[in-house]
Amino acid sequence: MSTLKVDAIENSTGSTVFQVTPENLSKGIAKAFVRVEGLQDFEGFFILDASHNISSVQDIGTGKYRVNFQTAFTNSSRYLAVAACSQSTTTVDDFDSTTICNYTASSIDVHTFGSADSPSTEHDMRIINVVVFEQ
Repeated sequence: MSTLKVDAIENSTGSTVFQVTPENLSKGIAKAFVRVEGLQDFEGFFILDASHNISSVQDIGTGKYRVNFQTAFTNSSRYLAVAACSQSTTTVDDFDSTTICNYTASSIDVHTFGSADSPSTEHDMRIINVVVFEQ
């Protein structure tokens, strides 16, 4: 294994484009993620297919899930979460959408919508993916 030790990365003209600091290195790296599968099929029972820094996912109502972080963030306004959902394991339906709300330092709530007949009504999904970045 090799070790790379640098203080800065420069472009071809010699201008520094990236200062190597612990803070800069951690930006852009997901601080938490989870892929949850089986929500729609098992009436509240599901599998955390893959995760990092997630302690649990709770079913808190139809189309509503709480994602709990294993290590809380220092400030709930300093992170960004993105989510996607699907009613299918092989395709993404045209009406599948998510909303993230109730940001706290230790959890977020994800609401899922996905019906052509009632697109503004929460529906349980088969798959939910959430990725969290710190600002």
